[in-house]
Amino acid sequence: MNFTLEEFKNISDVFEDDVYQAIDVNTCVNKRNTIGACGQEMMKKVIALNEEYLKQF
Repeated sequence: MNFTLEEFKNISDVFEDDVYQAIDVNTCVNKRNTIGACGQEMMKKVIALNEEYLKQF
């Protein structure tokens, strides 16, 4: 179910068209940028750290 902009504005008048970009799945995932989170940049960092760790063996 998708909310219309009008429905968002019924909650708060601060909502504008950019709300859809803000709640986009890709945006939500990539904003998760702490160790162990699923954001793309963080996953690259975790992979690099693990690759360095595995070189010890």
